[in-house]
Parts: sequence; C-alpha cells; structure tokens
Amino acid sequence: GATFTWSPAIQGTQFEIIIAVYTWDGSQLLGYVSCYENDDGAMTIPSQYLQAFPQGSLAAVHLIRHKMNAVDSYEIGGKLQSHMKWEVVGTGYIE
Repeated sequence: GATFTWSPAIQGTQFEIIIAVYTWDGSQLLGYVSCYENDDGAMTIPSQYLQAFPQGSLAAVHLIRHKMNAVDSYEIGGKLQSHMKWEVVGTGYIE
C-alpha cells in the first residue's frame, strides 16, 4: 500500500485522498482510487487498490481536508450548513 502523513491533524475534520492513475505517458486515464476518513494525520491506501494498475503508471495525488458544519437557524426554521475544503495536488507513479 501507500501511506501518507500530514501535519497538523485537525480534530473535527475529514481527510480524503484521491489517486488518479494514468498511462506511463499520461495520455489516458486508467482509473481512480479514493479513500476518506476522519483526519488523524495519516492514511494508508490498501495495496489491493493500487495493484490493478501497471507499474510505471503516472499518478496525480489529491490530498483534501474537509470541514463540515451545521447550525440551527430559527429565522429559516432549519439548519445552515457549510462545507469547506482545502486541496493540494502532487504527482507520483505506481511501483
């Protein structure tokens, strides 16, 4: 598998990693792997998810933190919801 770590971990947020996999020359998208869980500063993408792709395939790695919130709004008789996300994208390849 592939283990990713980051800092700081932020309590009350969720973290998502999306790996978009392309052919070795980048000309065709082969597929995606996506994992999502509470933000604890580390995540491992299981190896069986990545084994479907040929060695040497290019990868765009999206690291995304999500923060969602809801507050009661008596004025509208419901809830106001927010969803913020911060994302960085890196590159890699499948070994």
